[in-house]
Amino acid sequence: MSPHGRDINRFVAACEALLEMNVATADLTEQEGQLIQYYIAALAAKFPALVE
Repeated sequence: MSPHGRDINRFVAACEALLEMNVATADLTEQEGQLIQYYIAALAAKFPALVE
């Protein structure tokens, strides 16, 4: 496992939890939606080759 493996596993677990839940955008607070969008955009910018 890489030095970042534990963090990546926590990230994956959090993503799986969000994807498994029946959460609609309307269920989120404005701040929750903004946080999710911010981190999606930041990850896509940092790892663009993974998005292709």
